[in-house]
Amino acid sequence: MNLQALNLDNLEADFFKKNTFIEASAGTGKTYTIQHLVLKIIGDLKGNSLVLDSTGKNSPVKLDEILLLTYTDKAAGELRSRIRAIIEEKIEDPNLTPEEKAVFEENLQLIDNAPIQTFHSFCDRVSHQYSFETNNNTSKELIDNKEINNVIDRYCRDTWPHERAFQELVQNDKSFDLQELIKNTKDLLNLYHPENSPFEYIKIDAKKILSEAQKMESSFDFEFLKKINFNAEKMLRGYGPKSYEKDLKKANNDPQILELLSKLFLINNKTQDDLDKKYNNKLLFLNAEVPKIYEAWANYKEKNSLKTYDDIIEKIYTHTLNEGSLVKPLRNSYRYAIIDEFQDTNFFQWSIFKNVFLNSKSNRLIVVGDPKQSIYSFQGANLEVYKQAISEIQNGYRLDTNYRSSKTMIKETNKLFHFLFNHPKEHALFKDSKSPDSNDKAIFILEEKNTGIEPKENDALLFIDFENENRYAEECAKQIEFLLQHGEIRNQDKKENIKLGDIAILSRTRSEMTSIERALQKRNLPYTRYKDDSLFNHSIECFNLAVFLKAIHSKGNSSREQSLKRAALISPFVGKNLDEALEFDFDDIKDPLNQDFLLFSSLIYEKKWTNLFEMLFLKTKIEDRLIKENRGIELTSYKQIIEYCLEVLIQKQWPLDSLIQHLFNLYDDKESPLGENSNIIAKDTDKKIIQIMTIHASKGLEFPIVFLHAGFKGKSTNISGDFLKNQDPLDNNKYKIYSKDTHEIEKNKSKKTTIEEHRRLFYVAMTRAKHLLVLPKLPEKLTKDSPFQNFLYETLNSFLEKNPYPSVSNFKLDKSWKHNQEANSSFDLQKKLLDLNIKFTSIKEGVIQNSGALYTKSSSYSQLAHQQLNHSELGRENKSEEESPTENPLLEIEDPEEILPKGAHFGNAIHNVFEDFDFSRAKDLDLNEIPQDLLRMMQKHFEAESLEYENMEHLRLSFSLIKNTLLAQLPKVWQDTQDTFSLAKLPVENQKKEMQFNLGLPFSEQIPNWFFNGFIDLVFIQDSRYCILDWKTDFLEDYSHQSLEKAIYQKKYSLQRALYTYTLVEWLSTLIPDISKESIYEQYFGAIYYVFVRGTQANTSKAFHSHRYSSYQDLVKDLDTEVLSKLKNIQNKGHFNEH
Repeated sequence: MNLQALNLDNLEADFFKKNTFIEASAGTGKTYTIQHLVLKIIGDLKGNSLVLDSTGKNSPVKLDEILLLTYTDKAAGELRSRIRAIIEEKIEDPNLTPEEKAVFEENLQLIDNAPIQTFHSFCDRVSHQYSFETNNNTSKELIDNKEINNVIDRYCRDTWPHERAFQELVQNDKSFDLQELIKNTKDLLNLYHPENSPFEYIKIDAKKILSEAQKMESSFDFEFLKKINFNAEKMLRGYGPKSYEKDLKKANNDPQILELLSKLFLINNKTQDDLDKKYNNKLLFLNAEVPKIYEAWANYKEKNSLKTYDDIIEKIYTHTLNEGSLVKPLRNSYRYAIIDEFQDTNFFQWSIFKNVFLNSKSNRLIVVGDPKQSIYSFQGANLEVYKQAISEIQNGYRLDTNYRSSKTMIKETNKLFHFLFNHPKEHALFKDSKSPDSNDKAIFILEEKNTGIEPKENDALLFIDFENENRYAEECAKQIEFLLQHGEIRNQDKKENIKLGDIAILSRTRSEMTSIERALQKRNLPYTRYKDDSLFNHSIECFNLAVFLKAIHSKGNSSREQSLKRAALISPFVGKNLDEALEFDFDDIKDPLNQDFLLFSSLIYEKKWTNLFEMLFLKTKIEDRLIKENRGIELTSYKQIIEYCLEVLIQKQWPLDSLIQHLFNLYDDKESPLGENSNIIAKDTDKKIIQIMTIHASKGLEFPIVFLHAGFKGKSTNISGDFLKNQDPLDNNKYKIYSKDTHEIEKNKSKKTTIEEHRRLFYVAMTRAKHLLVLPKLPEKLTKDSPFQNFLYETLNSFLEKNPYPSVSNFKLDKSWKHNQEANSSFDLQKKLLDLNIKFTSIKEGVIQNSGALYTKSSSYSQLAHQQLNHSELGRENKSEEESPTENPLLEIEDPEEILPKGAHFGNAIHNVFEDFDFSRAKDLDLNEIPQDLLRMMQKHFEAESLEYENMEHLRLSFSLIKNTLLAQLPKVWQDTQDTFSLAKLPVENQKKEMQFNLGLPFSEQIPNWFFNGFIDLVFIQDSRYCILDWKTDFLEDYSHQSLEKAIYQKKYSLQRALYTYTLVEWLSTLIPDISKESIYEQYFGAIYYVFVRGTQANTSKAFHSHRYSSYQDLVKDLDTEVLSKLKNIQNKGHFNEH
């Protein structure tokens, strides 16, 4: 359909007298268009250009007579604000007549109560305002549709086992899966309606198929049939899977033959009874059960005086049919309806708009949308309904100028979108977007600093080659750091450096975010997840709190109640291990924990809810525990869930047992939280740091730079369970239900539907970028997992074949570069999340005040060793940072065997292997027959570091290092004897790998103003003493005691040794508070070990450096020498940042 471009400054005279649709591509200003259309409608003082009113006369339209609908509360609020602003601006126009000014001032007074809202809010408002006309019981409680899951589960549990049809299903199908059948039932119920049942169940009829096959054989002279010596009856008697696959390939996608072959293979050697048992009976069962469960759901709501939004919409729909009771009052209330994001509409919504506005002489409908951005089918949006609607509206325009993106971006994405929307049956065929003359911003890259070389303009599209997801994430993080160091955004004479907040990273699923977050952490690049809504759904914090509340709410001390309490004992609120929980004596009334349980019970009995949660935090010390372990985000979640619990208990006056069940249901996603934003984790919303979000969440947003981090995970198709449902091509509101293994053609249709939505999803992702878009160049081996991967691979590779773009090449990173003050301050907002609740045990007096400004300084061992400082870090440093060949001469020494890789990547891989390896397996590890699970684990870490993960020689030698290290003998240096032990015999419960620490160090007197954080490779217990171990992969000339001592001091590991030992003693002092640190050191500290793994040998102490200070005083003295003196030196030189 060729649409005329909409020109707001030169609208056709009868524009507002027609129903109209406007197709608005991304960035073309549809919100701007809507607000100006509203301004023109209310600005027509006599209504000459408007539709005639119900009396057939010209009359003006006021703002409260324009219904403005969109699909989120946020969008509605933004639209209201923009309309307010444009009216206020118009009032200041000196060219207005007094009469015109009075009209706009009158409409400005209406803005707060104007009907600018979501579709659900509109329906809720109508159902209350016209409760008599709709027979609406306003006393019914509005609930979420998810409650239907409980009704289905109860029905299936209580009713199905007694039904003969169900019993036969179970008996006749050896692979019967009850959960899959329940899932199928829930899927169909989402579409079912008794007055207009949308389903046609397609059975398999062997006789019919055979008859069709014989007709084809006799009626058509197919070359293909001759090739395979086609004979229907013969094929039915012996058509094996290999022949079937071979014939499918020969069919050359002929739809008739594909369908025929799939059916023949399906009924191969089967009677009709066989087919009924395997396929048809399930279809018949669903056909009978879905209406029954729908009725049970309706009865449940009626009995409990409940209603859902679907019920409200259904009533409004019913009362707008055939000039129903709602049509006239709605037409009288709203002369115009303007609907935004119309591509996300569905059958019921469109039917209401059509019945009220489209079929009226005195009302007009304007819909605005972009079919290329229809990505919410999982929420009921139906693009086929959109297509039907615009065919009925008929009068259409398009917005064709992209005001969001730079000229270069528009030019390059126009070319890419032609590849994206080249499907001949896709309605939303792409048409080039234009660029306004004023928008010529672009990204410029300055390769080298202070050279006088003019920076060059960067391409708007960048492609990154990679081997796997982790590698791509690392390259993205590296590219981000490069852009922050060298990039500028320029517009004519203006230029500004690229900032963290200019960058967004988009993923298709939340699970894809993990690898990019890890890569950003590695480079200390601050980020936040946009609108993280995981406060309840599968949140371990929600589950733990529910378990603990259920335990303290139990009223007795029976074995059942004790089981509940034992579950609470292993939660973070108590923190016992399983053995301790099983051995705990609940009858010992003197035990402080039992006394705490009694206190909690009394507060529950008295319903002192605020006191209950205060005492829960005070007695369990969960806050202190989580802070020490640097688990501040978890602590924030617990506090927000508790705030939610208090609201439910106090304001809603729910009983505690109802709240507990509610929490479990929220965790299982069987219910929704009360309140619109209750499921959003409270977090900093400042936009000065990198934003990570799903593509769906990004819709409506824009960023200067966008990285697409998607296509790594996903389902194989949109087919789930035993069935697939496809829209009836003759009626878009009806669905045909098939057994998924029975119809090859329908399977292909379902796959194509998935690909079409992926195409639109990709379009949304790409159109978020204003100046630069970074895309993955997927290797072919990664395209097997999901259609989205296939789609990306085929689309981008086809595009690159005809439009060659250089992949990201090696570039120089400035190692001395640090985030500027703006970046650092936004980075610390992650700490501000916890506000005053975060009080590190070692920082008891808070932070220093300096010149009236609060500040702390932050560092890590590696930074201190190189006399550099930075602010608090998001995650673990690159463990091999201190091992870079360019920074230490020891690393230039060649490995005598010249076999294993050198450098940081190998060091990282070995560290990660030690982290994942079960030490007890070292003894029986056969290097000639390495177990597959260990081999895969090693290969995974090698691949992540871009090492040769298929080189078996490297893998065996690496496992040899692991085995030698774990079977080596470590000296017990706290003893006078020569006793030793091996790491392989350490019980797993006595190991803490990758122990994170946060430590405040005093600069003067007892007030700390230095804050350190980092990870200790291993903390373990031997002979009731706590020991530290650090893995080192350095190359040394030899691994004698003298060489190890030399490496320790040359590489400043002595500084690390003092810092780690002091950190461990400080940590132990919080666990054992009643004795001095001197005594803790003497009685509970063992030693610190440095393991140079390239030189270890089993049953010896070779390549192990061990150290224990003679006393705690010596440790403090060494700390002052090695650490505090360097900090003082750095401070005196001014090498630190304040905030």
